[in-house]
Amino acid sequence: MNITEDKLAGRTALERYLIEQVDTAVANHNITVYYQPIIRIITGKICAFEALARWDDPIHGMITLSVFLAVLEAAR
Repeated sequence: MNITEDKLAGRTALERYLIEQVDTAVANHNITVYYQPIIRIITGKICAFEALARWDDPIHGMITLSVFLAVLEAAR
């Protein structure tokens, strides 16, 4: 296997894992929302918050929304 095939094989394994484990992650509260403040530069004060979902997986660690949402949307 070359490097590209290794990356594809690894990604496929992660995608399969995410699809199989999403229900467990929800039930175990492993998917959490973090609020990131948005600060207005002129005043230096918080003007809003951005909600960021993260999947804290016991095997793969912290998985960002951009990774797991794309996989779950593709799997429907």
